[in-house]
Amino acid sequence: MKWASEQHLPPGDYAVLMILADRANKRNECWPGLASISSTLCISTRQARTYIRRLEDRGLITSEKRIQGKRRTSNKYTLQIPKPSPEDEQAKLMARLEEWAADPEAMKEAFREDAKKDGLTAREFMLRWVHCLDLNAPDLEALKAKLDFDY
Repeated sequence: MKWASEQHLPPGDYAVLMILADRANKRNECWPGLASISSTLCISTRQARTYIRRLEDRGLITSEKRIQGKRRTSNKYTLQIPKPSPEDEQAKLMARLEEWAADPEAMKEAFREDAKKDGLTAREFMLRWVHCLDLNAPDLEALKAKLDFDY
């Protein structure tokens, strides 16, 4: 839903995208009928179809016709949410570790949350975060010392 809300679109296109995002499952798929979309927005089915076609033209969604038996049913719509690159993920992890280096209390709070949620030990928490940095042993020891984190 966040991705959809960040798109800069004309109002009708935006409204249809928000409906699709609201109804999408974890695989970013949904199956609302044109009648459902048009009644939700108080527009004609023809206008709903136009907005969907424009979202497809922009590459924000794909649609797939579906048939059950010999009858057509609602289309399947898939949101085309870009996957973050490994570099983006690495940058987020580094930013979080740098935040913890500047504020060890924030790191300890994150540990408490993870320990509560996932039942992690301090060692498991540290390994969860440090393994993704591909640090050599001296760098790892320096990071542990800087964070004042004993496991």
